[in-house]
Amino acid sequence: MNMKKITVFLLAALFLLSPLALCASAAESSEGLTFEADATYPVSKFYASTPQTVAAWIKVEKNQGRAGIILGNFGSATSCLNFEILDGGKPRLYYVDPDGTKHDFQFNQVDVRTGEWLYLAISHDEATDSSSVFVDGVLKQTIQNTPDFSPKVSSYPFCIGGDYRAENAQYFKGEIRSLTVFSQAKTEGDIAYYMTGLDEKDESLLAHYEMPSQAGDIPDTTKNGNHASYCKTWLPTKDPVTDYAYSLCVVGDTQTISYYHPQHMNTIYDWIASNAESKKMAYVLGLGDITEKSSTEEWTRAKQAIDKLNGVVPYALVRGNHDKSAGFNATFNTPEYKQGFDGFYRDTLIEASYSLFTAGKTDYLLITLDFGPTDEELAWAGSIMEKYPDRKVIVITHAYLYRDGAPLDDSDPTNTGNSGEDIWDKLLRKHENVFLVLSGHDPCANIVRTQTKGDHGNLVTQMLIDPQSEEKSDPLGMVAMLYFSEDGKTLSVEYYSTVKKQYFLSTNQFTMSIGEEEDDTVESTVETTVESESETVQDDAEIKPASPVIPIVVGVASVAVVGGAVALILVKKKKK
Repeated sequence: MNMKKITVFLLAALFLLSPLALCASAAESSEGLTFEADATYPVSKFYASTPQTVAAWIKVEKNQGRAGIILGNFGSATSCLNFEILDGGKPRLYYVDPDGTKHDFQFNQVDVRTGEWLYLAISHDEATDSSSVFVDGVLKQTIQNTPDFSPKVSSYPFCIGGDYRAENAQYFKGEIRSLTVFSQAKTEGDIAYYMTGLDEKDESLLAHYEMPSQAGDIPDTTKNGNHASYCKTWLPTKDPVTDYAYSLCVVGDTQTISYYHPQHMNTIYDWIASNAESKKMAYVLGLGDITEKSSTEEWTRAKQAIDKLNGVVPYALVRGNHDKSAGFNATFNTPEYKQGFDGFYRDTLIEASYSLFTAGKTDYLLITLDFGPTDEELAWAGSIMEKYPDRKVIVITHAYLYRDGAPLDDSDPTNTGNSGEDIWDKLLRKHENVFLVLSGHDPCANIVRTQTKGDHGNLVTQMLIDPQSEEKSDPLGMVAMLYFSEDGKTLSVEYYSTVKKQYFLSTNQFTMSIGEEEDDTVESTVETTVESESETVQDDAEIKPASPVIPIVVGVASVAVVGGAVALILVKKKKK
């Protein structure tokens, strides 16, 4: 065979390598992220719209059982949504609507357990009330009569490769190379396109993630900033908070642990009493729902546990919706409890009170409000704030903040008094010495925090601390430790299980500024405990390659370069 024939043969062989073959080869050689039970990847904030389509490069081994969650927020709220893989490799849409009705849509004509990389898309179409699954850009199955997703689905951040159930049991048991989230349904043509490119101008694009090959934060490469953080569930140890002048110990709703694991009510308060001095506790604050059924047995148990603090550290309690007033007052409306306060809204009841104390260099006014306080009670609280204008005000009440960082509104079915929104509008925003607001009521694994400017420009830090949903199957005995700097402007937080003797969720261990911001034009800042500092947004590219497009492009480019070189050889040989 002469040189010309050899060259032609090589050129033909190179061009016979199809892009699909190169794609498969590149996908096989690329690495994805593997997941684990003791870590989650929560997105930094709630998506602006409810996800309707999720597309991902995934690899699931042939013998794998239930592969688990690709993207989901089940366990975070009443209304939630999971995109996942069931036993038999079946893609699944699992949706719980706001009234708690469960909708389970399984695509039983698809098996993603190939042991190879494939591009899976699950899409919900509100216009046709249908949901579809696509594999490698080809429609595989459609299910009719699937209901529209409520906007409330997105009221809590989603997780990548898992959800918010205890111990993250349904974490993804395979690999994910990339993930794209859309707010609209996508067609077969759309999915085929997104296998090879990412259109930044697509207004339905909520987020795109290129997974790291090992555990770590996952940046959103779009302009939306929906980054995901690597969050360890349990930390046996952590660097201790040392640079602080004093602390507050906060006990969220104990209703679940009191009812299902009653012996551990003592565990919580034994730990507090033992650590009050070493941790410089200025106050212990209970956020209500002390009991589940407000039974005599529960109140007896609560008093036995909480009385351990008498003579050790000052403490204040509020009543939750599970705590009947009669039981609350019969248990704690005693001279021993009342002597720690400077006044009450009603002399005969303890639901609303105030006390004055000094910690570090700061004089504080602590106000407790009843569950669903009345207008008259809010007016009384306002008068106390006005009476002590030079004291920073801490307010504790049971129901104020929702898990998305917004004040509770009138949709809360348990509240017959003023809602969180009402408390803000009628009281908190009006007084410039309001500094910190703490509440429970809405079960949430995260410590949720919101910072909002009041009418006078003062920065009001608000926190939701409620571990009740984590306590039912596994007693934890959670306490939140709030450590303050000497000037009261910097706050470090630890969320600790007195039962497991470990710290719960790495994102619940944080430090934040609670002093006044220099920029007075900022009206409000809303944060959840899920954060990421990673910034990899690229504004200069209209089209971005989506995994594994980069290997494909390189492969095709290599063919073109080699082909060009061979063609050049032919030209030169002909000239000779």
